[in-house]
Amino acid sequence: PSAVISVPASSPQEEHPLSDETPSTIPPANEPTNQPTNERTNLPPSPRRPKPPKDSKPSPVGPALLAIGRATREAFRQLGYSLRALLTRLLPGSDLFTIPASTMIFIAIAVPIVLSIIALFVYQQQGLARQYDSNLQYAQAAKLDAQGKTTPADLRTAWGAVITYLDQAEQYQTTPETTALRLEAQTILDQLDLIVRLSYVPVLATPLGENVVISRMAASADNLYLLNRDGGNVVRVWQSGRGYETDQTFRCGPLPNESLIVGPLIDLAVLPPVNYLDAQVLGMDANGILVYCLNEADAPIPVPLFPPDSNWGSPRAFALDNDILYVLDPQTNAVWVYYGQNSEFTTRPRLFFDADVPPMTDVIDLAVDRGELYLLHQDGHVTICTFGFDIQPTRCTDPAPFTDARAGLESGATIPATLVGTQFAEIAFTPPPDPSIYLLDPLQQAIYHLSLRLTLQRQYRPQLTGDTPRNTAPTAFVISPNRLAYLAFGNQVWVASLP
Repeated sequence: PSAVISVPASSPQEEHPLSDETPSTIPPANEPTNQPTNERTNLPPSPRRPKPPKDSKPSPVGPALLAIGRATREAFRQLGYSLRALLTRLLPGSDLFTIPASTMIFIAIAVPIVLSIIALFVYQQQGLARQYDSNLQYAQAAKLDAQGKTTPADLRTAWGAVITYLDQAEQYQTTPETTALRLEAQTILDQLDLIVRLSYVPVLATPLGENVVISRMAASADNLYLLNRDGGNVVRVWQSGRGYETDQTFRCGPLPNESLIVGPLIDLAVLPPVNYLDAQVLGMDANGILVYCLNEADAPIPVPLFPPDSNWGSPRAFALDNDILYVLDPQTNAVWVYYGQNSEFTTRPRLFFDADVPPMTDVIDLAVDRGELYLLHQDGHVTICTFGFDIQPTRCTDPAPFTDARAGLESGATIPATLVGTQFAEIAFTPPPDPSIYLLDPLQQAIYHLSLRLTLQRQYRPQLTGDTPRNTAPTAFVISPNRLAYLAFGNQVWVASLP
């Protein structure tokens, strides 16, 4: 049987009854008292007064302290009774006596603290739920407002407000309700902004090494070439019956130990199937040295270009078009042209421009279509120059006007130098049957499709519910000849079919 523990009752403290002379209130500070002042006088010293008995005039603070002490003791005593009763039910009869007093004290202190933490957590969760509910209600109200709008500009603003409130609500939690409302709002905005959503899937079963950042890509119908920004080397990915595979034997990159030293590659391009070295891809380093990368484990072959008479500044990119090589050198404000034969470029360069030379120190990329040169500037505007081929002077339009066909954003009388809400980082040309210009906007994960005269056709973005990285800017893109869109995010590539 359980041992019955008798706890002796605490002996009550002896209390002195208050004297009838005890004042019921403390007199104000400005009333005179019988206490002697500190002023020094010539009065003879007073005889020593006898001490009054302790119970004659007790301080009013004493009873208050006694009351607090009694309440505190009673609270701890009740807590002790409760803990003992709980432990008596939980532990065998004799085990209770083995709990040290220090443990009992710790439990007495810890239990209220734990309960306070739990209460604070519950309160915080209730606060987060209220914030979520509030922003969701705002989003639903904004939806009702948007449904009453008719003009494209008003629709874009109203449905944009729905997205904003949903962003705030989903900072606290994401629910099927917010997901459905976001999909509804974004579908309407996509229609207004000519957005086509693509279903991207990862290319690589295992991403490349953590030190790899894909800065450029080139693609043929069945091969994908990835330029590693940090190492300056090219990785080949090919399509097999089991999907995409990485070619572990492909060699393409710097050659630091050769008689002709090749540094990290800055750009790359797929070569025509028939070329004088039977190479797959062409690369170039920052000193104007070309690298022909061959099949399988064959070592790449370096071939230096003839430098310009003014020498190289810092080549940044190049483009191939109909056996003509165009090299962008912003530091010397130049684009150099090399005429080739069977992809062999042995001629001396000539400047692309005549008297009309646009400023190019901020140019970050180029694309070429049969002598039509497109220069992408850092601020997102494009310069278009038409090569004269010694028949007429080369002429440039800087900035070249964009035509925005989106409802509510039509160019009208004002021709924009760039598209509203964009920050382009890369430009590419695709040949017939659908010759087009493509521009990458990393901040929106968007590929803009434009005509050769820079009229917006549409833009491609990932599905809202897709698996592409969220809130991450792509580092490169390319459109393959068989209409596959590739997006690189650091060391991984995603692919989708264009409609």
